[in-house]
Amino acid sequence: MTTVPKHVPTLAASAKRQELQSAQPGSLRTEQFAEYERLLALCEVQAVRSGVPFPLGAHVRANGVNFAIFSRNATGVRLDLFDQPGAAMPVRSIILDAVRNKTGDIWHVWLEGIGPGLLYGSDAFSSVASRGRYGSALTP
Repeated sequence: MTTVPKHVPTLAASAKRQELQSAQPGSLRTEQFAEYERLLALCEVQAVRSGVPFPLGAHVRANGVNFAIFSRNATGVRLDLFDQPGAAMPVRSIILDAVRNKTGDIWHVWLEGIGPGLLYGSDAFSSVASRGRYGSALTP
């Protein structure tokens, strides 16, 4: 079973690292930097990119998986990742951006560092009052 990385360092994390690294040896900032580096080493890193709209579904590409979800009326889509069947809570949720992760009626995202065996579900949200939330699916 593929495990799902839970943390992606941000640009703010890189800026914090540079700030702490520039401190004088033996100072409190140097100690903070050492602790910061220790904590970052415990984190798993995963890239999230816009992905491509075809083929539909989940497909291994390079060292990650591309997800492409068709939804004609969705105004928003959330991708949930699960590490085991029957899990009540996802180990990671990714909210797709309508500008970055949508082409026509297809929502898409590419995640680095995951592969076959991961379970996923998607929720599509609509602004149409009669339709509301729809489109949840769990697929290996």
